Amino acid sequence: MSDAKPISLVAVGDLMLGDSAKCIGLGVRSATVGPGAEYLFREVSTHLRGDIVFGNLECVLSDHDFVGWRFDKAQMRGVSGAARALAGAGITVLNVANNHILQFGAEGFHNTCRAVEAAGIGLIGVRGSAGYCCRPLILPVRGRKVGMLGYCCEKENYFCGETLYAKGCEEEILRDVFRLRDECDAVVVSVHWGHEFIDHPSAQMVEFGRKLVDAGCFAVLGHHPHVVQSMEQYGPAVICYSLGNFVTDMLWDENLRRGTIVTVELSESGSHARSTCTRVNDDYSVAPLSSGKADDLGNISNAGCSYAKRVEFLRKRNRNLSHLYVLRNMLRYHPLMLAQILTRSFISMVGL
Repeated sequence: MSDAKPISLVAVGDLMLGDSAKCIGLGVRSATVGPGAEYLFREVSTHLRGDIVFGNLECVLSDHDFVGWRFDKAQMRGVSGAARALAGAGITVLNVANNHILQFGAEGFHNTCRAVEAAGIGLIGVRGSAGYCCRPLILPVRGRKVGMLGYCCEKENYFCGETLYAKGCEEEILRDVFRLRDECDAVVVSVHWGHEFIDHPSAQMVEFGRKLVDAGCFAVLGHHPHVVQSMEQYGPAVICYSLGNFVTDMLWDENLRRGTIVTVELSESGSHARSTCTRVNDDYSVAPLSSGKADDLGNISNAGCSYAKRVEFLRKRNRNLSHLYVLRNMLRYHPLMLAQILTRSFISMVGL
């Protein structure tokens, strides 16, 4: 890879374009069914400009078997037209290897992939073949090749049998990286990992992220915690442990409204990054905040009891805040949906 003009990779975190579990009927999907999803990105579209613009698609884009008044049929579904809005905003690559993509089965997964590709967006995170755990996406950029891979390291809760997305152990993922780096000038890996709601990576995440760099990655892009975690310059590469939420309707916690747009410059000597903070507005649109350089890794946790206790505390905190959000917005829900949400919230609170 020539150093004359670095390849620019812009990355954002979770794109939750469906109504989340506590927002069915008043979340992102419901807000965008009529006007479309384009308005979500109007304030940040100028920041989504690069040779490659990446995001994690944290929902299904399919109306297959959709029932608006049923909790188990309506949540985490964006409209298929949302893919065109993402393309219009500047997104060029989406990861689909995550713990919600199979929430509505194989049909929902395939419909989502078709909608994304029909919008002209590249896919990573699809289960691979011919020895690859993940089907690689190789992007030509000014005579050079950037290879992209995506994986989910979280438990699959919705689908029986072999997953349709790339779900691999460390050894399989590292093997893919070793193989792809011989075919490309730079390799970028997206990883769905870690614990939700905690603002710093575990020791295991740090160790694995650095292994990916040692194996040949130029950039590691993390998501799943729904909050922003540290960004580290490790040797020649950048590791983003969690990019946070980019689009979400989880408005009950300020931390869940925050995200990061990271711009990574990929050159022959490695990669360097700068970031722009974002915040989700009350209408679910995204607004840019401040910019800065990549920080050194701040708070690295060990795998001990204190980290586990912190994770459990933050999970309970999020659950309680989300319950209060439902109570404050009771009059906005359809009665049938409110009854289902309250029932499930009660079961969650008493631990049944």
